[in-house]
Amino acid sequence: MKLIIVIGVVACLVAAVYLNIQNTTESPVIEKKSAPRDATVTNRTDDALTPEGTKLVLLPFPEKTLSDKECDSVIEESSADLEKRRKLALEAAMQAYLAGEPKEIVADAIWMEVGAFPAEEWFNVITFYEVIKQYPLATTTLGSSSHVASQLKEFQSTIESGRYQRVQTRAEQLFANVDVKPINRAIVEKRSLDDVISTIDNALAHIPVELLQDPQISPIKGLIKSSLEYDYYELSLALMERYPSLLVQESKYQNQFISSLLNALYQSISDEPNRNILKQIIALIQQENATIVVKDMPAFFGPSNATAAASKLIELGIFIDYTVLETLEPNNVPIDLLASTPTQEALRKKSQQCNAPSDWIESRRYKKGEWQLFEPTSLTREAVNSIEFKLCDVERNFSDFVGTTSAVKEALRDITMRIFSEGLTLRDVSPSELTIPELTDDERAVLIGLIADGYLENRGNDKQTVRRLMSNAGLFPKPVSMEAKQALLSMRSAPLWLETLDFNDSSKSYILLNQLAFQGKFDLFSTLISKIEISDEELFDPLFFFLQGYSDLKLTEVNGVSSFTDDDTENKLFADYFIENGYEFLPHHQRQMLEKKISQKHYFDKLVALFPQIKVSDTKDFFSVACE
Repeated sequence: MKLIIVIGVVACLVAAVYLNIQNTTESPVIEKKSAPRDATVTNRTDDALTPEGTKLVLLPFPEKTLSDKECDSVIEESSADLEKRRKLALEAAMQAYLAGEPKEIVADAIWMEVGAFPAEEWFNVITFYEVIKQYPLATTTLGSSSHVASQLKEFQSTIESGRYQRVQTRAEQLFANVDVKPINRAIVEKRSLDDVISTIDNALAHIPVELLQDPQISPIKGLIKSSLEYDYYELSLALMERYPSLLVQESKYQNQFISSLLNALYQSISDEPNRNILKQIIALIQQENATIVVKDMPAFFGPSNATAAASKLIELGIFIDYTVLETLEPNNVPIDLLASTPTQEALRKKSQQCNAPSDWIESRRYKKGEWQLFEPTSLTREAVNSIEFKLCDVERNFSDFVGTTSAVKEALRDITMRIFSEGLTLRDVSPSELTIPELTDDERAVLIGLIADGYLENRGNDKQTVRRLMSNAGLFPKPVSMEAKQALLSMRSAPLWLETLDFNDSSKSYILLNQLAFQGKFDLFSTLISKIEISDEELFDPLFFFLQGYSDLKLTEVNGVSSFTDDDTENKLFADYFIENGYEFLPHHQRQMLEKKISQKHYFDKLVALFPQIKVSDTKDFFSVACE
């Protein structure tokens, strides 16, 4: 049978798999590294504003820098050296652990040598090993397959021989014989708490209690997470109270489960939540007000929801004491896994030289509010009066809108859970069979767009068939607000609706064109611009957003497999459009190109090939405005 005991897939990942849910909109930001278009990159991590009246100290452009070829070589050497050191550090860590050193001390030593994430991964691998060693998991008690038993035995043998091995066998496989359909159905239908608990107990009756209570492998963790995602807080609270050991965070490295719970909460907290039950849940998560550690790794197309959930809870008056793993430092430990080498020091110095231009860019990048607090100079005045400064107001319109309202999320969860609980996929269900709740026009439009995205994913991107199916079912979006229209245009299904929707009913329709330019979607851009009457609006600047979001990577799908490939086709169409329509390269375009030249040389060269006439401004007058 399929193992779906980690029902967290149901409300979040299942939605992504079956309905292809992604962020409905993206924020155009100044990227530091080559990244696929639509990726979100943070400009500045500190939130403290510059003290009012502070004088802006301008650093000169670095005189001594290495060539691009030399820096490419440094990157390759540094990467190879880091990988070599990582391997040696993990080998030394295994020897230290088997010699009796506590695993957290060893993990801290790994952190000092090669970083936090390898340390965290090593710690969790060792913890899994300890659980495997403690319990005879792959036995007839659980009914696990001989293949799983063999994998676990090999894994244990590898660790005990002093070699490091990632966990290839997931804990869920140990419980592959559990029939989770009754549990899924009970949660979907939101049956009484006693009924759901009874269903869970019956399904897990053959599993020893000590395994259900073990924080490393317990299948109960998936049930807690999925019940949070599905807004069944009473169930999650009951399971937390019954299995408090699952929430114990004995080490900063044991953050994955707590982080997943906060991510689930972020998805499910409504506009008017039950604060009382949320307080009880957070009290259990915090284990008597201890500071919890969460992991703030960004999602594929956006920031992590763990810290966003914590902020959301605090706004609701529910205090949560947390810190982020990435902001911590490893403890000083009495063991050294590796000795520093001359090669490593030489590479560090070369890396500093290669990074000097990017560091210079950062020294002239400040938030909108920070620029206003500097003592007035010609440069600060120019920054405050710049088009970039004004365009920050437009950028804010690119963030999430109605696509993240609780009503849309709840409707989407309900649809996906009902499909999933029957063991079906969207391919097996007609749009006319879906139950669409009462929503506002905007919410309904976004929901329809997300559903259509899912059908396109499941039907090989057959737009005509999907449009016919949706129309026959009466599922046609009628967005009212600009935000809902932006959400639709960010979706895969946008071409289905573009020709028939009215986009010319707002004085700010130019924002949609800026958005499409940033996303590099020329086909949609050219169709829409023929439908919108554009006046001499200062903030209509598709060239600015095109340069800002430029990427030569395009998401393509072959035989159901999505991947990024090099494709400049639509970029070339944009370039031809800008040239044919007489767009000038103004100072703010030139500043952006200077950033590309320094931070994204590959993209800069591609853009120069598209626009041979482009010029880069003098470095001494450069500045950058990071939107709040």
